[in-house]
Amino acid sequence: IRGEPVYDPKTFSSPNYPLQYLSKQDCIRVIRATKGFEIHVIFRNYFQIEKTYDRRGVFNENHIDCPNDYLELRDGPYGFSPLIGRYCGNSLPREDIRATSGYMWIRFHSDDALQYGGFTANYEFRLAYHNEHPNVGGCHFDLSHGFDGEIETTSALETVNEDSSLRESECVWKIQVPSNLRVWLNIDRFTLGEPNRCASNFLEIYTGNTFDKPVKRLCGASAASIFTSHHTLFLRLFTLNSTIRRDTFISANYSAYARHKNCSQFSLYSCGDENCIPHQLVCNSRINCPYQRDEAFCEREKTWMVKFFHLSYFP
Repeated sequence: IRGEPVYDPKTFSSPNYPLQYLSKQDCIRVIRATKGFEIHVIFRNYFQIEKTYDRRGVFNENHIDCPNDYLELRDGPYGFSPLIGRYCGNSLPREDIRATSGYMWIRFHSDDALQYGGFTANYEFRLAYHNEHPNVGGCHFDLSHGFDGEIETTSALETVNEDSSLRESECVWKIQVPSNLRVWLNIDRFTLGEPNRCASNFLEIYTGNTFDKPVKRLCGASAASIFTSHHTLFLRLFTLNSTIRRDTFISANYSAYARHKNCSQFSLYSCGDENCIPHQLVCNSRINCPYQRDEAFCEREKTWMVKFFHLSYFP
């Protein structure tokens, strides 16, 4: 969606505007307000997005689903944030459109059929009134541009619990490795405050984006590792209250990997099971191969070196 980076006047519009938008478009943008402000969106002049059909095959611009082409707005920075509205047709959306979280997630989608004139909109930041905000806390972590790393929830949840007014909380970790690789997530410990009560606490795993359904939703007493098919991963941890947060502990490590029969052909290290990892991850004191081959060899080498120097030492 046009309008990025943010300059005054604050506007965004459909791709190719003022010309017709193209087919098969999927554009996402996130607006972030200054702390203490909320985001208001105003459609002033023009709005034309393909209407939707009802069951009789008749156009119905008031259909709330808008399954063909649409503009979708959410109150938060992700595709799973609370829905503000999904808009299509020829009527200007309602005047009072706002995001109170300090973020607005915007998605424009068009299918492969009809194209129309699109839209343009202005947005502004207005001072928020604290009594209008829900008691929902959150934290966001961006773990990008590395080959591996570790995640541990204690410090994040303790920070959220410092605000006694908060009830629900949602912490999100974005993991991203180089685009020619994928993400392997290995969960070491998984303890939820109220296991098997999915409405109270859960960990969701998304790959690639956050507007599709999660590839996994974990809310039981255990969790297994997952090999994803994408280089970007989102972890979403939801907890209903501070008591649950105090009893929740999750630790995991993630690693970049690829699937090849011949790892050396791609200048990668072979884990022995058609999983390949970058050579930088070998002997780094973290498990990056499913069967620990990347670290097991290092232990043998260290033992051999110790014996060698011991036998070679003459006082």
